[in-house]
Amino acid sequence: MVKNLVKKLFCLKILAILKKKLKGGKKMKKSMLLLSILLLVAGLPLTFGGGEPETVVEESAEKPSQFEGVVEIDRSGWEIGKPGGLFVLAQLSDPKSFNPVVAKETSTTDVTDLVWDNIIDRNQLTLEWEPRMAEKWEISDDEKTVTIYLRKNLRWSDDKPITAEDVIFTMNDILIAGDGIIQSRP
Repeated sequence: MVKNLVKKLFCLKILAILKKKLKGGKKMKKSMLLLSILLLVAGLPLTFGGGEPETVVEESAEKPSQFEGVVEIDRSGWEIGKPGGLFVLAQLSDPKSFNPVVAKETSTTDVTDLVWDNIIDRNQLTLEWEPRMAEKWEISDDEKTVTIYLRKNLRWSDDKPITAEDVIFTMNDILIAGDGIIQSRP
C-alpha cells in the first residue's frame, strides 16, 4: 500500500513538473514532451494496478518471555584441538592493531575477538550480563566500585597465569590509550 502511494505521488510530481514547464512559457521540444508523456503513460499500469496484493502481518500481543527448550549438541566424535597449525581468515583489509582497546573497525575486531576475551559479556539471546574471565563481580552500594573475582584457571598463550595486575594494566591502558576517549564498540 505504501509502495503504491509512493509511486502515485511520484507520477503526480512528474505531471506537475511537465505542467509547470508548459505553463511557464518555456518551449519544450516536441520529441521530449512526447517521450515524457509516453514514459508516464507506460508506467501508470505498474503504478495503479496489477501486481500481487500486499500481505499484512499482524503481530501477536503475546510474546514469549523466555526461550523454550535447549539444543544439545553431540560432541562425542569431536577431537580436542592441538597447539600449532595455521588459521586462515579472509578479510577485505589487514587489521590496524592487535590491541582490542583501540580496535574500531571490523578488520581489527574480527581478529582481536578471536584472541582476547572479556571480563564479562552480554548474552545475545537473553541480554543478561554473564561472566567470561570473571567468576563473579560485585558492585558497591554507591555504584563507584566494582570488585571482580577472576576465574582461577585463566592463562596467557604462553601458559602463564593471568593475574589481577594484568587486568589492572589493561584497564589503565583503556583509560589512556589512543586519543584518550573511552568508548564502547559494537
